Amino acid sequence: MTKADRPMVDQHLIEYNEAERADYLAVVASMAGVDGSVSSEEILAMQQLCRAFVLGPEARGRVMAATTAGVEDLDTTLERLGTTNLRHALVLDLCMMSWRDGQLLEPEEAEIRRMAEKLGVSSRQVAILTHFASSLRQGADLEQSLTLLESSGVPRSALA
Repeated sequence: MTKADRPMVDQHLIEYNEAERADYLAVVASMAGVDGSVSSEEILAMQQLCRAFVLGPEARGRVMAATTAGVEDLDTTLERLGTTNLRHALVLDLCMMSWRDGQLLEPEEAEIRRMAEKLGVSSRQVAILTHFASSLRQGADLEQSLTLLESSGVPRSALA
């Protein structure tokens, strides 16, 4: 597994309670099925994230079920997460999940934009975060990419 294939882990997420961590990961997991199929790479990434954030069996089940579209009312979850400092990291993780299978399709882009709007992330920031995720997949210089994010109003600390 290459560095780009490893799931991004927002270390700040571990500071949140299990319900909030599960909300966050359920939203990320929902991106896996937006393109109409869920790849083994996407499932593996979600399993790794569930382990990294020490989710119990019930929370893990909820997250993995979210890979199937329509399992959960994500708008309510997005409203809850939109009030936290996780919104930029979440949009980035949505982008990373969308790229997990090697391509970003229009339905995925549309869903990222919809979710970002619910989270209060601007369209400019979404474009920068999408570009950042693509750059990471291609092995771009991390420091240069982080500087670009900061210039768009995405705090570096939001992505730590």
